[in-house]
Amino acid sequence: MPRIGDLEVETGWAIRVADRVEQQAVLALVRSNLPPDWSLRKGPGLDVAGRTVRIKVRQCPPEQEIEDLARLLGAETGFSLQVE
Repeated sequence: MPRIGDLEVETGWAIRVADRVEQQAVLALVRSNLPPDWSLRKGPGLDVAGRTVRIKVRQCPPEQEIEDLARLLGAETGFSLQVE
């Protein structure tokens, strides 16, 4: 996997990593990947400092669905998932 410096040399463009999280993008990713049968008590919440997305559900969903969403979220954003 190329490093940022390598990509800068290859493209000729300066690349900088943002120092803040695009919160709406993280929440949109979660919403678009929530299984349709999850009954939420409240919309997903974001703890930026703790790098965690919290979802409050009426009834606990299947463990495999939680693991799948957590894996996707971690891979795409680096955030962890907490289902309450």
